[in-house]
Amino acid sequence: MAVAIMVNAWASKILPKLETCILILHIGGFFAILIPLVTIAPEKVSAQQVFTAFENGGGWPTTTVSVFVGLLGSVFATYGIFG
Repeated sequence: MAVAIMVNAWASKILPKLETCILILHIGGFFAILIPLVTIAPEKVSAQQVFTAFENGGGWPTTTVSVFVGLLGSVFATYGIFG
């Protein structure tokens, strides 16, 4: 907390430049990961199959149970901020 107060008090003039540099870094990193993933993908499928076809590869009895089990990780990761 003290570090945040000091940065906001004494380094406030460089914060916009620092935030701009971090934004450029994030955008560059996004494309640095996205472009190789798209170009070296072994198999390309249609957009319809990507957004409408669901596979139950976990062996659960229904696709609904499979989806809810997959959501558990993200639910418990954010659960602590509400409690």
